Amino acid sequence: MKNSGLISLPVMCLLLAGLCSHAQTPFPTDKQGTQRYRTIISHGATELSGLLAVKFSANEWRGTMMNEFGIKAFDFIASKGKCRLKNVVPMMNKWYIRKTVERDLHSLLWDYPAGKQVKNRQLEMDSDGAFRLINTKRKITYSFHPFPHETDR
Repeated sequence: MKNSGLISLPVMCLLLAGLCSHAQTPFPTDKQGTQRYRTIISHGATELSGLLAVKFSANEWRGTMMNEFGIKAFDFIASKGKCRLKNVVPMMNKWYIRKTVERDLHSLLWDYPAGKQVKNRQLEMDSDGAFRLINTKRKITYSFHPFPHETDR
């Protein structure tokens, strides 16, 4: 019997779906230790840049963003149900800013890896491991560029 290729088509679709879902997982949970990203949060002409350090443990994400001088912008804890900002720098410590950043981080850390459709947010992945989350409603862009790990050098 001649192989018509119909059997391999579903297998190829499953493989492609697996690759696409893997590409939508920006922060890998399988790496040990803290992951570091050069991060820029921009809204119009305003920009906050610095280092974002994140770690996944005990079924939650914990992280800190600080600028290039080591001044902390905020800490966060994100579990499946919610994300909370802690120790927020005064210029960002407004309820509407906190709520937006909390929702954006939660969707980035929990919704995209689960394959959920996220309203008013768009995730763009680059081939070099960098990625961007764009809040299309508030016009805020979060850019993340990974630092090389000590073992990668």
